[in-house]
Amino acid sequence: MARLALTILVLLVLPTVAAAESQSEPSPSRTYIGCGTTGAGGVFTVEPRHRPRNCAAVAEPMGVVLRRLRWRAWGSPVARARGRVLASGRDGRNRLVPIRVRAYRRVRVFDNDLCYTRLRVAFLGDVRRLRLTRCL
Repeated sequence: MARLALTILVLLVLPTVAAAESQSEPSPSRTYIGCGTTGAGGVFTVEPRHRPRNCAAVAEPMGVVLRRLRWRAWGSPVARARGRVLASGRDGRNRLVPIRVRAYRRVRVFDNDLCYTRLRVAFLGDVRRLRLTRCL
């Protein structure tokens, strides 16, 4: 009789403990990067973007407008992308030139989300490292 009571008790308690553990697990994190946008009234703001195709990366004292980004390994400690950047040529005309981007140094923001805080942008034989001003 005691064995039966113990078995019933175990069968009743285990599912509730398992359900409580599954509810306490944190939600899966998303990774963002801060991209600048011009909102209503011409006010420039930085908004979090997940795997952006275009991004105006704002850094002190400069920024860079990245276009047509195709990301690899987004959400990992180092994400890489290829895309284009608007650069002025020697003739004074602007052109979209190929670039390679590396986003790294993630920091935790809010509950469980992550945000890249550094960019390495390589184009036309030049390499720029940007410390992004903010993400969220």
